[in-house]
Amino acid sequence: MQHKHLCDSCGARIEVGRAICPACGYRAGTMFSEAAAVSGGPSRSSKKQAGQPPPSMQDAVERARDSANYSLILSLLALFPVLGFILAPLSIYIAVRAIRTLKLYQVEDGRGVAAAGIIIGALALLAQASYCMLLINSQQSATSLFGL
Repeated sequence: MQHKHLCDSCGARIEVGRAICPACGYRAGTMFSEAAAVSGGPSRSSKKQAGQPPPSMQDAVERARDSANYSLILSLLALFPVLGFILAPLSIYIAVRAIRTLKLYQVEDGRGVAAAGIIIGALALLAQASYCMLLINSQQSATSLFGL
């Protein structure tokens, strides 16, 4: 069960863990303290396309959380040989984008999963390099055994 409190500006219900009201964009607190109210909303310095309404904060946060989960899954799949050369950088990219969005809206939930995606993705790249080194060394030792 998630606990909720009310926004000081519009009175909408806000889930604990969110620092910005999904209805009006008012800052209800920080990611560490929901009690301390700070004025202002998220900065919207990103490029906007003409004719399209901006995505709501709640939708952006949910997409970022989903992206964090996808990055973790991709980074785990990247541990398999050959797949990792494509999946590891992709998982790191997706996780970095998710962390940026979650930081923009000051949402803590999901950042840990995205950080795990980055770390495991980096380890998968290291594993791919190790697989290549092992393959190269095994081919060299096989040719030296036969005098080639």
